[in-house]
Amino acid sequence: MHSNLPLNCSLENKLEHLNVCGDSLGYTNNSSSQHKLRNNSGYPPDTPQRYVNDMQTARHNARGMNFNTERGPLSPRPAENNYCRASPSPMLMSGPSTIFSPVGGPSNSFEKIRQDLLRSGHLFCDSSFPADDSSLYYSQRPPCHIVWMRPSEIVAANSGGGSMGIAPRKIAVPEFIGEGGIKLSELRQGELGDCWVVAALAAIASQPSLLSRTIPTGQSFRVEWYAGIFAFRFWRFGRWEEVYIDDRLPVRPGGQPLFVHSGRLTEFWPTLLEKAYAKLNGSYEALNVGLVGDAMDDLTGGLTESYTLPGAEDQGLQPPSDLDDILIKSFDRRSLITARIKTKGVPGPGFVIPVGFVPGQAFGLTDCRKLRLTDASGSRLIRLVRLRNLWPSVRVDWTGAWSEGSTEWLSLPPQDRLKVGLVKAQEEFWMSLEDFIANFDYLDICHLTEPPPVTAKSTGAYHPPHQFPSVHLRGRWLRGVSCGGRPYIRSSHWANPQFRLVINSPDPNDPDGFATTVIALMQSDRRRLRHRAPRLASIGFVLYRLPAGANPPMSRGFFETNHHIASVDFFFDSREVVKRLKLSPGHYLLVPCTYAADQPGEFLLRLLFDHPDRICDTYNTEWNSQNLSQYCI
Repeated sequence: MHSNLPLNCSLENKLEHLNVCGDSLGYTNNSSSQHKLRNNSGYPPDTPQRYVNDMQTARHNARGMNFNTERGPLSPRPAENNYCRASPSPMLMSGPSTIFSPVGGPSNSFEKIRQDLLRSGHLFCDSSFPADDSSLYYSQRPPCHIVWMRPSEIVAANSGGGSMGIAPRKIAVPEFIGEGGIKLSELRQGELGDCWVVAALAAIASQPSLLSRTIPTGQSFRVEWYAGIFAFRFWRFGRWEEVYIDDRLPVRPGGQPLFVHSGRLTEFWPTLLEKAYAKLNGSYEALNVGLVGDAMDDLTGGLTESYTLPGAEDQGLQPPSDLDDILIKSFDRRSLITARIKTKGVPGPGFVIPVGFVPGQAFGLTDCRKLRLTDASGSRLIRLVRLRNLWPSVRVDWTGAWSEGSTEWLSLPPQDRLKVGLVKAQEEFWMSLEDFIANFDYLDICHLTEPPPVTAKSTGAYHPPHQFPSVHLRGRWLRGVSCGGRPYIRSSHWANPQFRLVINSPDPNDPDGFATTVIALMQSDRRRLRHRAPRLASIGFVLYRLPAGANPPMSRGFFETNHHIASVDFFFDSREVVKRLKLSPGHYLLVPCTYAADQPGEFLLRLLFDHPDRICDTYNTEWNSQNLSQYCI
């Protein structure tokens, strides 16, 4: 094996080396026997899910259908008396009969179901994601006694006062989004280790127009609208999927929130969104550990570069030397950027690092500036980043260079700070790029591959002059045909799918005459099937330079006489691997592959460019056995 070939890394062993946010469940597991959960409806956990047409057929035939007779948010019946009504599959959006837009209100299919429920006087119960332990955990027992309540029940249970209660004199009713809109300061994680989801959600909430993709507008608990059903949208493997859920939520017996919730006890959009994401992934436990970048992709449809900063002392993808230029260009295109301090090795919860940060805390980067300052000692270049605390409930007390009140900050008069753009809002602060790299461990840059949705509130907002030109291509590895494995497996590597990349000119203003290309290879996510112990394949890609006049697909002889010029740093068994490259103009051959041969699967290849003068196309390498031999030169 070539010494410079990328290594194979297991995601399980590398989660701490990437931007992973997830804590141990902390639950005792019964090691004497394997605990297998089943739902209370009598169906096994892998019961096929029903589509809307099946629901309507069962409803008209009145067979096998029990209706919940409760109606309205103010007079609920106990959760255990709710009967289940069949729901659409979480994969429904790929169905031909469903029409929806990734912005605006819910789909037509959702509205038809809701109207049927309103006419029948019944509240929605989701039998495909039932209110029992099978929706919570697949390998652990619940940490405590858990009951399922609808928001009206939760509000009623907490309206009698107490530490989280509401004064008895005030009549409380549930709200989808509280008065004044979505507020970052009200997000609470709860007891599940899905801070990776909360961090991504907080970052996206900083651009409210993006939330309209994930949270369809118009949903509420108003009597004339409410039917116990809500919809959310997530981007998965190149497509937007709409997920329907009922609003029965797991809580403690007294109605206290267990997982993600709002600090405003009557507001429920975070809790309902988390439930929809749990359904998409198969269970709440499936959200226990994950990558912030994956969550940002799912919530925006973007492409995320993740870097391990040198201070983390972990093996991971190191940031490029021109990180400041990457950040500035990303801000110009309104990319979402987050940073985090790792939790491993700290004394315990509540520990504060001497510089004023809390381990595990997430921050959003909101600006980057390069300033040339001149004083008595001469001229020097200063690189600064502005950060925003994504968890305002946790205090931040940065007192280093360029903090408010520091010597560096006070050295510039207020009018000069304003002139060079050193302004900040509440919960924001500035620091040098060097201090940022030294104090933070993980960095995620989510590039938005679609223009921000235009909503009533964002009509007059700033929009970037252009998005990243991007290409999305689908492919598959077929066993015995196109599962060739990594370059070291010379007998079959040549049979992998092949893509030609053409770069006609360098990026404008690039001093070295290179073209920036971000390449991302994604495989179908099996998180939702984790209870069946599936394993993701270790995936990666390599890049070859094509000689003049080459006509892909290239034969085995080409791969035996040519070495790849670039590749991923590691083959990972993760959902997606990403690599930023600087390439000179020319023709290239891009080969996505698995680390081992004969590992079939589907993949999505995404490429981002800084300039539209780029071409990427594919060639059919799924040859049959009759014409395969002609390429074995």
